[in-house]
Amino acid sequence: MSERYDLLFDWQQDRCLNTRVFFVDTWDRELDRNHLMVVDFPIDTGPIRKGDLVIKRVVGMPGEVMTYNSMSIETDTGFQFTSDIRKGAEHIGYTFPERSVLALNNNEYFLAGDLPYSFDSRYWGAINEQHIYGKAYAVF
Repeated sequence: MSERYDLLFDWQQDRCLNTRVFFVDTWDRELDRNHLMVVDFPIDTGPIRKGDLVIKRVVGMPGEVMTYNSMSIETDTGFQFTSDIRKGAEHIGYTFPERSVLALNNNEYFLAGDLPYSFDSRYWGAINEQHIYGKAYAVF
Protein backbone atom coordinates (compact mmCIF):
# COMPACT_ATOMS: atom_id res chain seq x y z
CA MET A 1 0.00 0.00 0.00
CA SER A 2 1.34 3.44 -0.90
CA GLU A 3 1.62 6.39 1.44
CA ARG A 4 -1.55 8.43 1.47
CA TYR A 5 -0.06 11.94 1.56
CA ASP A 6 2.67 13.60 -0.43
CA LEU A 7 4.16 17.09 -0.63
CA LEU A 8 5.03 18.34 -4.12
CA PHE A 9 6.99 21.40 -5.19
CA ASP A 10 6.58 23.19 -8.52
CA TRP A 11 10.09 23.19 -9.98
CA GLN A 12 9.25 25.12 -13.14
CA GLN A 13 10.74 28.53 -13.75
CA ASP A 14 7.61 29.53 -15.68
CA ARG A 15 4.80 28.08 -13.58
CA CYS A 16 1.26 27.31 -14.68
CA LEU A 17 -0.38 27.87 -11.26
CA ASN A 18 0.12 30.62 -8.66
CA THR A 19 1.48 28.21 -6.06
CA ARG A 20 4.84 26.51 -5.47
CA VAL A 21 3.95 23.96 -2.76
CA PHE A 22 1.12 21.41 -2.89
CA PHE A 23 -0.24 18.93 -0.37
CA VAL A 24 -1.46 15.81 -2.23
CA ASP A 25 -3.92 13.16 -1.09
CA THR A 26 -2.92 10.17 -3.24
CA TRP A 27 -5.98 8.14 -2.20
CA ASP A 28 -8.50 10.83 -3.18
CA ARG A 29 -9.50 10.27 -6.80
CA GLU A 30 -12.90 12.03 -6.55
CA LEU A 31 -12.45 15.08 -8.74
CA ASP A 32 -14.74 17.89 -9.74
CA ARG A 33 -14.34 20.99 -11.85
CA ASN A 34 -11.71 23.45 -10.55
CA HIS A 35 -10.09 20.84 -8.31
CA LEU A 36 -6.34 20.53 -8.63
CA MET A 37 -5.28 17.15 -10.02
CA VAL A 38 -1.85 15.53 -9.93
CA VAL A 39 -1.19 13.36 -12.95
CA ASP A 40 1.51 10.75 -13.53
CA PHE A 41 2.17 12.00 -17.05
CA PRO A 42 1.64 9.22 -19.61
CA ILE A 43 3.78 10.41 -22.57
CA ASP A 44 6.90 12.35 -23.52
CA THR A 45 5.89 15.74 -24.90
CA GLY A 46 9.10 17.73 -24.83
CA PRO A 47 8.61 20.01 -21.82
CA ILE A 48 7.04 17.17 -19.80
CA ARG A 49 8.56 13.69 -19.62
CA LYS A 50 6.69 10.43 -19.19
CA GLY A 51 6.35 9.74 -15.47
CA ASP A 52 6.64 13.40 -14.37
CA LEU A 53 4.06 14.44 -11.79
CA VAL A 54 2.09 17.36 -13.21
CA ILE A 55 -0.38 19.55 -11.30
CA LYS A 56 -3.24 21.15 -13.24
CA ARG A 57 -6.76 22.44 -12.69
CA VAL A 58 -9.69 20.24 -13.81
CA VAL A 59 -11.75 22.23 -16.33
CA GLY A 60 -13.35 19.44 -18.36
CA MET A 61 -15.21 16.47 -16.90
CA PRO A 62 -15.71 12.99 -18.37
CA GLY A 63 -18.21 12.95 -21.24
CA GLU A 64 -18.10 16.70 -21.94
CA VAL A 65 -17.20 18.31 -25.25
CA MET A 66 -14.42 20.90 -25.01
CA THR A 67 -14.07 23.89 -27.35
CA TYR A 68 -10.83 25.80 -26.85
CA ASN A 69 -8.06 28.01 -28.18
CA SER A 70 -5.02 29.71 -26.67
CA MET A 71 -7.16 32.17 -24.71
CA SER A 72 -10.15 30.24 -23.38
CA ILE A 73 -11.85 26.90 -22.82
CA GLU A 74 -15.59 26.21 -22.89
CA THR A 75 -17.59 23.04 -22.28
CA ASP A 76 -20.85 21.95 -23.86
CA THR A 77 -22.38 22.33 -20.38
CA GLY A 78 -21.68 26.09 -20.40
CA PHE A 79 -18.60 26.20 -18.15
CA GLN A 80 -16.04 28.80 -19.27
CA PHE A 81 -12.40 29.10 -18.25
CA THR A 82 -10.17 31.95 -19.34
CA SER A 83 -6.43 31.50 -19.36
CA ASP A 84 -4.39 33.17 -22.08
CA ILE A 85 -1.38 30.97 -22.92
CA ARG A 86 -0.31 32.71 -26.14
CA LYS A 87 2.85 34.00 -24.48
CA GLY A 88 3.96 30.48 -23.58
CA ALA A 89 3.04 29.13 -27.01
CA GLU A 90 5.09 31.85 -28.72
CA HIS A 91 8.00 31.04 -26.41
CA ILE A 92 8.15 27.45 -27.74
CA GLY A 93 7.16 28.32 -31.32
CA TYR A 94 3.71 26.75 -31.20
CA THR A 95 0.71 28.21 -33.04
CA PHE A 96 -2.78 27.28 -31.87
CA PRO A 97 -5.66 26.77 -34.28
CA GLU A 98 -8.36 29.43 -34.04
CA ARG A 99 -10.73 26.83 -32.55
CA SER A 100 -10.34 23.19 -31.50
CA VAL A 101 -13.00 20.72 -30.33
CA LEU A 102 -12.42 17.57 -28.28
CA ALA A 103 -15.04 15.14 -26.96
CA LEU A 104 -13.93 13.56 -23.68
CA ASN A 105 -14.51 9.86 -23.10
CA ASN A 106 -16.21 8.72 -19.88
CA ASN A 107 -12.84 8.27 -18.18
CA GLU A 108 -11.04 11.42 -19.35
CA TYR A 109 -10.41 14.90 -17.96
CA PHE A 110 -9.33 18.17 -19.60
CA LEU A 111 -6.75 20.08 -17.54
CA ALA A 112 -5.51 23.67 -17.59
CA GLY A 113 -3.09 25.98 -15.86
CA ASP A 114 -3.85 29.53 -14.77
CA LEU A 115 -0.77 31.42 -15.98
CA PRO A 116 0.63 32.41 -19.43
CA TYR A 117 3.25 29.64 -19.59
CA SER A 118 0.88 26.76 -18.86
CA PHE A 119 1.53 23.61 -20.87
CA ASP A 120 -1.84 21.92 -20.53
CA SER A 121 -4.54 19.86 -22.28
CA ARG A 122 -4.78 22.47 -25.01
CA TYR A 123 -1.39 21.14 -26.17
CA TRP A 124 -1.58 17.43 -25.29
CA GLY A 125 -5.28 16.58 -25.06
CA ALA A 126 -7.28 14.70 -22.45
CA ILE A 127 -5.85 12.72 -19.52
CA ASN A 128 -7.22 9.27 -18.72
CA GLU A 129 -8.29 8.71 -15.09
CA GLN A 130 -5.82 5.80 -14.77
CA HIS A 131 -3.03 8.42 -14.66
CA ILE A 132 -4.46 10.29 -11.65
CA TYR A 133 -1.90 10.39 -8.86
CA GLY A 134 -4.17 12.28 -6.44
CA LYS A 135 -5.94 15.49 -5.55
CA ALA A 136 -3.74 18.50 -4.79
CA TYR A 137 -4.25 21.37 -2.37
CA ALA A 138 -2.30 24.63 -2.69
CA VAL A 139 -0.18 25.33 0.39
CA PHE A 140 1.96 28.37 -0.52
